[in-house]
Amino acid sequence: MQLMLTLLSLLFIIFLALALVGLVKPGLIKQKSRMKAFFWNIGGAFIVLVIIGSLAPTEQNAANKSTEQVNKEELLDASNESNSANGMALNSASYPAHFDTVEEMISEFNDYPPDVGQFKVIKKDPLHIQLSPLVTPEDYPEVIEDQVRRALIYGIYRPFIHTSVPRIRVTAIPMIINFQNGNKRYLEGYKRTISLDREKALSVIKKYLHVSSFSDLVTEKKVDDMVFHDQWIGEFGRLYYNDQGYPGIKRFVGELAKLSDNS
Repeated sequence: MQLMLTLLSLLFIIFLALALVGLVKPGLIKQKSRMKAFFWNIGGAFIVLVIIGSLAPTEQNAANKSTEQVNKEELLDASNESNSANGMALNSASYPAHFDTVEEMISEFNDYPPDVGQFKVIKKDPLHIQLSPLVTPEDYPEVIEDQVRRALIYGIYRPFIHTSVPRIRVTAIPMIINFQNGNKRYLEGYKRTISLDREKALSVIKKYLHVSSFSDLVTEKKVDDMVFHDQWIGEFGRLYYNDQGYPGIKRFVGELAKLSDNS
């Protein structure tokens, strides 16, 4: 393409030169009149110029496309390197998160904030904790009962996932807070307690989910460009709620209660 443009440029110059010669001595270029010699060659020069103009953008576009392709490849390489680096960072991180104590875990996750009374350590050895889900006076009894059941599941399985505690006793009691004056009230009528060791808790979960250890119960979930760690796996919803499949939270907590040592 570049060679063709060069030849056309030379042809354009020749036509211009012939046009000038034709104005002076038309006989040298075998033309009878100066005007005929001039316009004939100027016309040829114009045609060549049009051809050059139609080819030059194509050449430029090709160059631009080539540059664009290179840029895309460079960006793709950079993106791959970035993704690879991120993947390494995620894989190299401690996962699931591990804490020395349940208090540290609760403070980090903040699902049951201690400062408003939703988490308490009743006894350190053997470990006995209390979790209090927030409810409202307008909640139906079955809604409050499910909140209590979720607190029991959380209090049993989160410590077994994220700490080395061998056994745990969990009391779940719902709480109503008056945000206007800060008064809070525990609903004693809904209070439930379950006590399990790691072996029993894992045996129940294995009946319903394809897991081999407590760490299999959590995963990473990505939303847009953000990665959230230690989220319950999708299947866990079948144990945590009543509308996501068998066995449902009521039946599952019932089985935990049967294995509970409440002495």
